[in-house]
Amino acid sequence: MLGIQLLGKTIALCYTQPTKATALLAACKQLRLDLPFHDLVFMGDFNVHNPDWICSTGEADAGGIVAQEMCELFGLQQIVNFPTRGDNTLDLVMAADGGTAVPKPGLGTSDHISIDVLLNVGKQVPSSPVHIPSRVYSTAPWVHIKADVKRALVDWDPKSYGDVDGAKSALDVILYEVIDKHVKWSNPRPKLPAPWWNEACQDAYIIKCKLFPQRLERKSRYNAAFNFCRMVQNRAFAKYQFDLRLHIKEMRKDDKQFWKLAKEIGGIKMVRSSSAPSVDELVDLFANKMSNGKD
Repeated sequence: MLGIQLLGKTIALCYTQPTKATALLAACKQLRLDLPFHDLVFMGDFNVHNPDWICSTGEADAGGIVAQEMCELFGLQQIVNFPTRGDNTLDLVMAADGGTAVPKPGLGTSDHISIDVLLNVGKQVPSSPVHIPSRVYSTAPWVHIKADVKRALVDWDPKSYGDVDGAKSALDVILYEVIDKHVKWSNPRPKLPAPWWNEACQDAYIIKCKLFPQRLERKSRYNAAFNFCRMVQNRAFAKYQFDLRLHIKEMRKDDKQFWKLAKEIGGIKMVRSSSAPSVDELVDLFANKMSNGKD
């Protein structure tokens, strides 16, 4: 069990084997008692069966009965009303305020489908961040920018303005014109799910997603697409590992690229020591120099 806090809720992410389901649910009950004032949500793979309560092809087991009793005891709503693996609902979401759950295609090689969960909350939730276009300073021609700024500032006299704010506003206009001329805009692209993910993985995943809404009516075709997608991903991952081993074997330990690659594999983010300043930073720098009477 792993707990996280998000938007005023305490979410307990759970997983257990079928033989340990009752032990996990006992821990969930104790957590509910220990945190009476927390808005607790239990979600995860509980591996339980209870045909009178959830989608199950087999008979009710001890875990399924305990899970139903826990929801009734603490006033929780189990919002997953569709199968999540085969014809069984093994993945549950139990929340006091309820919510909605929508089936989505499975991720990676998992044989469970994914679930898009929308929980009801008592306060307004901030909207999801949107992709905002940004300037690509990494490829900007800084030599030309510097030359254009010099030419634009030949006839510019900060003393001709009444105060620093006026001079700064005029300089702001000049710099923005130069930046607009040389620095391009770009829309951020979503990152690949994994470094080994390639076009074949993407194509196979798209096919699986298209057949996902028909997974119940055309089960054999969807299963074929699912197995093909898993095979393509396994092959891509195996090739990535093979190429990575060869690449590391050919590198020397005193090579900077060797340690850079090692940090990337270990999940250590590379931080650039310097980056291009923004337009606002340039404006503030010029304004600060003028107010201090420096060149």
